[in-house]
Amino acid sequence: MKKFFSLAVLPLTLCLFSNIATAELIKSGNVRFEGKVTPVAKTCSFATGSNGQTIRLDDISASNLVNAGAVDEGSKDFSIKFDTCTAPKVAINFHSMNVNSATGNLKNRKTGGAGNVEIALFNNNSKINLSDANQNLPVINIANGKGQIDLKAKYSSNGQATAGEVASFAMFKVTYP
Repeated sequence: MKKFFSLAVLPLTLCLFSNIATAELIKSGNVRFEGKVTPVAKTCSFATGSNGQTIRLDDISASNLVNAGAVDEGSKDFSIKFDTCTAPKVAINFHSMNVNSATGNLKNRKTGGAGNVEIALFNNNSKINLSDANQNLPVINIANGKGQIDLKAKYSSNGQATAGEVASFAMFKVTYP
């Protein structure tokens, strides 16, 4: 009987020791968590009428745009205004597939419209080359959540202009420098 008891206990003892050995082989582990809470996002809203506005340039005579590169003063000042800004500074960058890469001006998109005529944009009397990524556009300071970027649009010639309508468009992106 002693042998039977010894043989019966042996498997139980082996199981017990194998569980202890297995438990000792299992190592502990951990999981890490990381993140970051950022300040309030920098945002601005367009003031009423600033986004999607239509700028109507003064009518001019084709004789005012005779030579390539001629710019007529039939221009219009316009502004892109911002309000409810949380950013301290704002800038814009024009981008469009509607730009003549040779002149940096907006192409006339009016079917059957004036020939050899484009629209040039200016910042403080400095021409903005819309085909250049560095467009000399101002960074403006926001005061009391409001600000505005003042610009000017003028007719520009690629040669002797012919009479007709002029229509174009420009898209811009707001940046927070």
